[in-house]
Amino acid sequence: GPKTSQWLAKININSREDLCERGPCLVYRQLLAAGHPPNLNLLYALLGAAMDIDWQIIGEQYRTGKLDDVVASIRDLLPRAK
Repeated sequence: GPKTSQWLAKININSREDLCERGPCLVYRQLLAAGHPPNLNLLYALLGAAMDIDWQIIGEQYRTGKLDDVVASIRDLLPRAK
């Protein structure tokens, strides 16, 4: 949405090409570092945009266990409870 687009613009992500070049997991980590709240839907949206599929499909695959490898690969990028 518009708010997410503003967040992305602040870290110089202005197109799908920018997102793919930097990678959705790094972009997500940079958004967290910039102070934006952790949000799985945002992560799904970034992954979906990079793969050119609907973010809701990412969420459904995650819920059904089909994204275990993706989640495992980004687990270290997610904030940890203190």
